Amino acid sequence: MQVRELKLKVEEKAIDEAADEIAAFCNTLPTEHADMLRYRLSAEECIHFWMEHGCKNRELILRMCRQLIGPYISLECGGPAANP
Repeated sequence: MQVRELKLKVEEKAIDEAADEIAAFCNTLPTEHADMLRYRLSAEECIHFWMEHGCKNRELILRMCRQLIGPYISLECGGPAANP
């Protein structure tokens, strides 16, 4: 299992970069187009949530890999616990 990792800062630019990376990752897998759109939208909403809740300019880590059941995508942002 090869993990693809991207480090970004929580800012407006990161929303587009993360969404583009997720789309590129999903295009390498047999993923339904609707599922790929849901993954992208979820990532965009998480980053936007963190921006609104005081995490602006903190490090954001996007990790993606393929597991047996399908794609695995995670977003991590340092700071106080918050569940977007």
